[in-house]
Amino acid sequence: MEKLTQSTVWDFGGDRVLRRVGDMFNRSFVAEKLCVFSHLSKKFVVCGRAGRYLDIFDEEFNHLQTLKLERLRSDLSDYFVNIEVLEIGGAEYILTTSVAGFCFRIPLALALSGEVFTVGRPVNLYGCITFSRTVHNPRPSLIVGGKDRALTVMDCEEMEISWKSMRTSKIRHGMSYSSDMEKMRSTPIWFQDVVVDGEKFIVATRYGQLWIYHSELSRQPVDVITVCDNPIRHLHRIDNTLFIADAFNNVVLVHLLRLTVMSRFKLQIGPLGAMKIQKLRNGRHGETRFLVIATATVDRCLRIYLVEDGVCNCIASTPVTVRVTDLEIFDVDGLDTVAPLEELDGLPDHLDKRQRL
Repeated sequence: MEKLTQSTVWDFGGDRVLRRVGDMFNRSFVAEKLCVFSHLSKKFVVCGRAGRYLDIFDEEFNHLQTLKLERLRSDLSDYFVNIEVLEIGGAEYILTTSVAGFCFRIPLALALSGEVFTVGRPVNLYGCITFSRTVHNPRPSLIVGGKDRALTVMDCEEMEISWKSMRTSKIRHGMSYSSDMEKMRSTPIWFQDVVVDGEKFIVATRYGQLWIYHSELSRQPVDVITVCDNPIRHLHRIDNTLFIADAFNNVVLVHLLRLTVMSRFKLQIGPLGAMKIQKLRNGRHGETRFLVIATATVDRCLRIYLVEDGVCNCIASTPVTVRVTDLEIFDVDGLDTVAPLEELDGLPDHLDKRQRL
């Protein structure tokens, strides 16, 4: 999705070439977040834009509905940090979270009906939110974090807070901490992203650290690990591997269970902007394989990287004209046919960017 221009659909074919195949709509506005979901064997796209507007499209990218969520003073400066469709209490809902801390729960059936209806008042989570994630553990829950605010878990059925971390200023003194933990105690909270592993929350911070919380043990971090010197921009989980990209051009792979750094490498084109990861089938020897689909903030190109067994290779690239704010994978058919790295010899020189980790 491109900002201040038409949202664009790209196809990644078997010949590993990105082709522009269409646009979602023929009007321009500031678009921030995308969500692709299936309903009654059909696919739909929800597009969130500044001012807390939601636009819904069908699988042919025909516009179905525009929703305006709660007219408040902060509407114009507010925008969505996350949009998800999930089942809550036997019914499907669109769950949205905005940077100003407002969480809306919209019945999916009403949103797709095309009828005019009133969206209920939101839950105010307060504070600046930089990310939100939904998990089923076992009930659907929403996890939010941001700048100068605690990590918060909200029950999506009751729409009430079920767990909240302790502010660093309240962490007990006189205890034995590692050097990273001591550094954490004097660091302001600025959470960037989270990965959930059962009752364990692994949170990336603005200061290059991973803070590990365990909701059944404590409201304060049980461990802190410094993985880089720069702000962490992206945190993703692929099986037992954490993919971490910072605000410069560094990427770190961390083992989820041992929480140790497996490898590091640098991207030659600067920091990653909008990004999605697609897991592939494991390799012949069981190695983890995945695609990193990302834009670069330096040269405004959309690239696809294949990461496999310690090697990162750019296998497709195409220029885009403006800053991309979000990416969504609409169809994954055929992605598992991407060849292993040893079969990618002969790529054009501008794509052959292998880096050994």
